Amino acid sequence: MRCVLILLMVTCLTLAGCASGSEKRTKLIPKGPIPVVRTYNSEVGGPAHQGLYVINSSRGLANAGLIRPDRIEVDFDTEMLILYAMGDKDRRGFWAMIESVFARDGVYVVNTRYNSPGGVPAQGRYRPFAVAVIPRSDITTARPVVRLTTGAPKPVSY
Repeated sequence: MRCVLILLMVTCLTLAGCASGSEKRTKLIPKGPIPVVRTYNSEVGGPAHQGLYVINSSRGLANAGLIRPDRIEVDFDTEMLILYAMGDKDRRGFWAMIESVFARDGVYVVNTRYNSPGGVPAQGRYRPFAVAVIPRSDITTARPVVRLTTGAPKPVSY
């Protein structure tokens, strides 16, 4: 009887020790509207390729293709970025902005707006983009909802 009790105590202590050391972090998958902490917009300096990117590390920001990633203030311990890039454009006057971010079914749905000015092509290449800083989560994919805007005011640049 004594052996059984000792064996039972040893087993319980072993299991308790294993459980405390192997706790898994609960995934953070938000739902609904996501608060946008800060936004950045510019008509130059974005990535060469059009797309929507979720960036959750300083290495990811460095590899995103921005000309001046150091101008974007973000604490990757508590925040992450949504980057909407329009790619190469042959004239000035293009702009992009991120209006809102929602989480639905484990994917960010990003409402974006951009303009497409007319006019004569200019020398040089322009790469408009917009960045939204949002609270950090475990979501790594995003889907854009893109709207063309004409005659709207250009957003404030960073």
